Amino acid sequence: MTLSLDQLHSITELLATQLPGARVRSIRQTRAHPDTLVLELRQQGENLLLLVDPGPDTARLHLVSEREPAPSEPTAFTMLLRKHLEGGLVTSLRAHPDDRIVHLDISTRDGGLTLTAELFGPGGNLHLHRDGQLLGSWNQRLATTQERLAGGAWQPPTPPRRAATRPPGDLAPNNLAPSDQPPNEHPPNKLPPGPELHAALEAHYRELRARLERQRLRARITQLVTRAQRRARRTRDAVEQDLARAAAAPALRHEADLLQAVRGRLPRGADHAVVHDWALEPPAERTISLDPATPIADQIDSRYRRARRLEAAADRVLDRMIRIDEELETIARARQALDAATCNDELDALLRACDADPAFRTRGDAAKRDQAARGRGGRPGADAPRLPYHELRSSDGYRILVGRGARDNDRLTLHVARGRDLWLHARDFAGSHVVIPRPDTRPVPERTIEEAAQLAAWNSRGRTDSLVEVTLLERKHVSKPRGLPPGRVQLAAGGRTLLVRPDEALVQALFRSANAPPAG
Repeated sequence: MTLSLDQLHSITELLATQLPGARVRSIRQTRAHPDTLVLELRQQGENLLLLVDPGPDTARLHLVSEREPAPSEPTAFTMLLRKHLEGGLVTSLRAHPDDRIVHLDISTRDGGLTLTAELFGPGGNLHLHRDGQLLGSWNQRLATTQERLAGGAWQPPTPPRRAATRPPGDLAPNNLAPSDQPPNEHPPNKLPPGPELHAALEAHYRELRARLERQRLRARITQLVTRAQRRARRTRDAVEQDLARAAAAPALRHEADLLQAVRGRLPRGADHAVVHDWALEPPAERTISLDPATPIADQIDSRYRRARRLEAAADRVLDRMIRIDEELETIARARQALDAATCNDELDALLRACDADPAFRTRGDAAKRDQAARGRGGRPGADAPRLPYHELRSSDGYRILVGRGARDNDRLTLHVARGRDLWLHARDFAGSHVVIPRPDTRPVPERTIEEAAQLAAWNSRGRTDSLVEVTLLERKHVSKPRGLPPGRVQLAAGGRTLLVRPDEALVQALFRSANAPPAG
């Protein structure tokens, strides 16, 4: 990916005829790639943009045609270059005969200065020096390692071995899509002569940067999805165990009922009870073991208490199971979206959606956000509040809000939606509450209602059915009596019932338009 020695010499020879006499007008970093410098030069009424990149993946030096945005806070080395070089005149540009090192000599009011670019790839650097004395380095750590501290004696660097053979980043080839595998990362062997050389290099490195960014985004999303899926599966296994324990509640209660029926006939200190179990098919006698040291009344009460605890936990465990299943479906759709993504914009939108979705967050992520908030002088969780819904747009331009989970459904329905807003939910299935906010009293278009019904059906446990009934009514007819578990509500009479055939393609299109993965 770095320039070969012959290519660098060809570029340097061309620049040596173009740059002498040019005045340094400004020195800027690029916001997208902070390890890249652009020197704006004025030469005979023409502006020239000299790009110098000592980065490990794209080390190079050539002219470019476009001025990229600069970061809001330049580095100390950039400020040092501005202080000493802006307003100076380029006197010469020369290359080391046996290595990828270029010296740019600039005459200033304070005397001659040299900006040396080490374009090795890994281990490359920039140095500003005068008369053998180093004034500063781009990467101070590398400069310190080579005992070339600011103010110390300048010594020509020794390039590292295997300078340009390292692959970009730490990505293994199996993490990359075929379109992301750069077939030829290095500049073409035959570059066009003359000024066209700069345009060819600019186009080559623009495409290379895009591929490297695509690799980075794909690797980051893969990491998020894999980690979230592994965590969700572990949680689901634990919830299944809790659900299995909660399933013992009916048997405990039934056993207590049987003992209650014969408690008056049991002698004190009995170690078992023979009862007639009418629930068996056919009804028959069964033996229940007892603790002879505990009164029978206490043993019966103990069974009732344990049954009540398990019954109370069953709703919570079931709600948790639903949320985990929703997370797993969200994660699966994110993986599908990753496989289908073909450009950087799609990957970037998917990464932002994953970062915003709690399914991909860990406790460590929350701790980091809280620590960052404290570092900014704020309180923990001072970042933008998490919304309990995904916001989409219908084909008619109406907002459609889709609840993220059971507790989020409560927040959406009870605290976000207003009385005249339309409320939809898949009948007889656990799933997301869907709300269509109504900006005024005009009727909502049928196409928008159909799309919202598709979202309600798809984001429910009935998505695999051929037809799903979806309830539609105004939010003011939805209430939540005390004691109902998260996500469950009570509906007044009336409303409409829509028959929906779940259409995954339509749902995916709606979520893609909102740059968010389906809620699950």
